[in-house]
This record gives sequence, structure tokens and C-alpha cells, in this order.
Amino acid sequence: MVDELYEKKISICNFQQKIHNKLPKVKIPEQIIKVVTFIASMLLSLAFPHLKVWLPQVLASLSRMSQLLDRHERKLAKIQMETSDPTRRLIQGSNVWNLAIIDNIDFKEKSFKFGNIYDVTCGSSYATLRMVFQIQLPIEVEAGPEKIIELTAETPLFGMNIGINKILTIFQQIIYKLLDFKKINEKLTYETNFNAETIKREILNKLDLGCCGPSPNIVILEPGSNPNSDDKILRVAEIYKKDFSMNSHSFLDIVADEAIFRRLIKCKEKWPHIRPLLNQWHISKDFCSVLIVLFSSYGLLSLASRLSVVF
Repeated sequence: MVDELYEKKISICNFQQKIHNKLPKVKIPEQIIKVVTFIASMLLSLAFPHLKVWLPQVLASLSRMSQLLDRHERKLAKIQMETSDPTRRLIQGSNVWNLAIIDNIDFKEKSFKFGNIYDVTCGSSYATLRMVFQIQLPIEVEAGPEKIIELTAETPLFGMNIGINKILTIFQQIIYKLLDFKKINEKLTYETNFNAETIKREILNKLDLGCCGPSPNIVILEPGSNPNSDDKILRVAEIYKKDFSMNSHSFLDIVADEAIFRRLIKCKEKWPHIRPLLNQWHISKDFCSVLIVLFSSYGLLSLASRLSVVF
């Protein structure tokens, strides 16, 4: 009967295929055997349940497999969270600069996933994210008392290091090379057959791209409590003392957003050896605002845009 139904279905499909100028379908005996086996096993399991025919039981087990695996994965995740110790990944050494980071994170609580699909978020909980970037330096990090510099009218606030001087020298050499100054018949001449793309290409060929040192060791540590007060922020920062095995005179460089940064400033009264740093987004925004105001009338923005500089 199944064979006759299958042949009738094939004939109807081939008629439709012929109308649409498509190739006819071919009868597959293995497919009929599978259908017959499935139907026979279902009838046998209904008529004789004590025989325990394997096919329906296998299908029922597969339908429950996703729930069992999900429950097992949640159990394993809970065990891993309880037994994990992220501090074992920290690098200890006198040449390691530890840059601590704290930020507030929000967790949204949801109802049981098999409940009402229209159920909405029930509540939220808050915690403090703690991370650390560990950079290995070629020199030892000074752990002694911070040197106090008295500011006077002659104190240089900004300066140039060796790397910046070297790069500026390269820029100057490239410009001189492209201009190619010549003195012909007491007249100074220079080349003009180059543009911003030529300057950019020459600069990139001279500079060494990439990081000049090893990548930092990044570790996400155990989170702290809700950062809703100055005392809680201070307690979260003091946990780094145990993580880094800090001495009583060691300093902690810690980065945070503007809200937590203001609280860390107040914490310096209770812990003078904490050095709060405002995160890069706020610093870059303020720097860009100042640069735009200072150099907008000098045409430097047009030069920067031609060099594909993005703020």
C-alpha cells in the first residue's frame, strides 16, 4: 500500500515537473523501506507495548536529550564558577606593571525559560567589574614612595622622549626627500609632484608597525559589590592589595569611568596610595575638543583629514 501511494505521488510530481520543463523524479526504494519501518514500529508499539520496540523509544529519548544536556551544562557551569580562582592567572614580579580597572555592570533577571513567553524582566542586580592589565616592562617598577615634584614657573610640564624625537626626525627627512631642494642659477627650486597619499605611504614605509612589546596579560577577577557608595568603591579597590600582594607603600593605578573616578578621588583621603585614572574615552574626548578649538583656524584639520586621521 505504501509502495502504491509512493508511486502515485511520484507520478503526480513528474506531471508537474513536465509542465515546468524540469527533470522527473526517480523512485528511491530505500526511502520506502524507511517509511514502512517507521510505520510498522509505531503500530507494533501501540499493539504490543511489552515488546519495547526501539524506534519510538529512541525518538522519545532524543526529544528529552536537549533538556538533559541543558541541565547538565548548567550544573557544570555552576561547578566551574564555584571552583575557579582567576588570581592564579596573575603574573607576579617586580617588573610587572598592574593596571587595575573597575566598572559597574548590570544583571537583568528573567523568569523561568519555560514560563510565559510574554513575561518581562523582573528585576536587576548590580555589581562591580574588576579587571587587570599586566604589562611586563624591561625595568623594575618603582614600589617606593612617590616622588613629589614642586611646580614652579620653570618646571617643564611637557617634554619629548627619545621615541618621539626619532619619529619627528623621520618626518623631517621624508619631507626634505620629497621636496628635493636644489639651487640652480642662484634660484632655489623644489619638487611638487607629490600629494598627501605619497606622504602617508612614505611615512608608513619608514615606521615599524605593531606592538613593540609582549601583549599584556588580561585577567577578569572576582566582581565586587554594588558601587553605590564611596565606602563600597574603596573596599572593591582594596581587594587588589591581596590580588597583587602589594606592600604597605605600594601604589595602585586604577582606571574607571567618570562616575567611579569621582568617588576614587574621595577615597584618596583614606588610602593615599591609590592613583585613579580617567578612562581613555573621556580623555580622548577632552583632548579632541581642545585640539579642534586650537587648530581649527590653522588648516591642520584639513591636513589631518587628507592623511586619513580619524578622531
